[in-house]
Amino acid sequence: MKRLSIIIAILFFFTWLAGQGQSDDRNVSDKYKDTSLQGEIDVVRTNIEDFEDASSWLGSMPREQGLIRVQRRENGSQEVDQDSKQPGKDKNYCLGSKVAFFKSGLNWFAMSPPREIHIPGVTKELQVWVHGRNKRHLLSAIIRDIQGRLFKVEFGRLNFPGWNKLSSRIGRNIDQDNPSLTSQYRRRGIKVNSMLVETHMEDTHGLYYLYLDNLVAETDMFAEKEEERARESGDYMSDDW
Repeated sequence: MKRLSIIIAILFFFTWLAGQGQSDDRNVSDKYKDTSLQGEIDVVRTNIEDFEDASSWLGSMPREQGLIRVQRRENGSQEVDQDSKQPGKDKNYCLGSKVAFFKSGLNWFAMSPPREIHIPGVTKELQVWVHGRNKRHLLSAIIRDIQGRLFKVEFGRLNFPGWNKLSSRIGRNIDQDNPSLTSQYRRRGIKVNSMLVETHMEDTHGLYYLYLDNLVAETDMFAEKEEERARESGDYMSDDW
């Protein structure tokens, strides 16, 4: 009986180990198959902003709370560079923000691109690398859905040292694919309006520095790829008349 128990325990261990290996080898689409309402999905990982031209971003915060300066900064992290490097393109810069607080309190500041960043397809998750200086501030993305409504998507607190990759799932309450609104001239998807930081009351003093790099979206591009295949085969019908 004792020998049988040992054999069963060994079998359970190797079954668990095999399951771990399968989980690590799943592709991006497999990650969302259990949560998708669609029969077919084709999720791809797309770098939507590498901040190599971060000097065009703008900073904002209430005038009575402090001052913010946003500029492109050199990124010295090899881990971030390896994760965000694209073929044939150098990766040298990130987005830096310098905030001078006038007073403690529940403040906020934001970093905005020169124009909203459109993400094609149906976005499942957003990811961004952050150097938060181990403060308890809360980082979020402000996104606009296909109806023009704004939503706040939280990445999490910045109470960690060094660089860290944060992620946030996009909920189904955010409309990305509305048949009554999408057309040949208005594609499905969301837009990144800005990156928002809501400050912790006890950490709003003196100077604060924040760095962002490699904003990535995992998006379902099944419909877009099917349309492209139809165009290539001549089966696509254009509604431009």
